[in-house]
Amino acid sequence: MYKSLSSKLQSTIALSSTKAQHCILSEAAQNITYYRRLLKDLQFNQDKPTPLLCNNMSSIKLARNLVMHNSTKHIELDHHYYMQEKHQNGSLQVGYIPSQAQQQDIFTKPLRTLAFIQNREAAGLKKLPAEIQNFAKLHSFVLQEQQ
Repeated sequence: MYKSLSSKLQSTIALSSTKAQHCILSEAAQNITYYRRLLKDLQFNQDKPTPLLCNNMSSIKLARNLVMHNSTKHIELDHHYYMQEKHQNGSLQVGYIPSQAQQQDIFTKPLRTLAFIQNREAAGLKKLPAEIQNFAKLHSFVLQEQQ
């Protein structure tokens, strides 16, 4: 599974969480389109749609079916139409993933211990060996004493 991690300011001010998620989905769809084209150029044809997962049901519904009404009129049309086109042409399948199942949260949010351990293991990361942990604690202690 490919995951793209980056952090940047959105180009527009999000007036709702749906707008923020929809803009992010649109950017992710553009990245997916780029990588699908690259794979096609390398003779790896993509027969199935690429899954694009989100934890915001309103954004998912918007991506699947463009409905303009008062609560979505503040979202730019280019995001709407790009997402809908990719979903309808079968290159993208927008789906739901619960917040608890998002492994990248380990890098972006403070998590409870159990959630941290589960996400760490799911991401294939390992706990530091005891000798490295002890060295880090000792080094941290020495730095604090020097200040």
